[in-house]
Amino acid sequence: MARGEIVLKTATDAAGKTTESAILYGHFVGTVLDFLIISFVMWMIVRTFIKPVPVAAAEPTKKCPECLEMIPAAARRCRACTSQVA
Repeated sequence: MARGEIVLKTATDAAGKTTESAILYGHFVGTVLDFLIISFVMWMIVRTFIKPVPVAAAEPTKKCPECLEMIPAAARRCRACTSQVA
């Protein structure tokens, strides 16, 4: 078991040669570990190059007193109900 395997069955033939039926997991574990290391490094590299786009500040708004629609603060008329907004 020290070589990264699980021995299922051991048999000895007439010539004295020992054969093992085993599940070898050492190479698989090494491959998975290599994949995880490489993917983590790639994620760190991509994360440094792709920065989130800064969000523009929202335009100040106010509510129309008639229909309660949100309109720009500089508006003089509501775009939904066309009432005068002071």
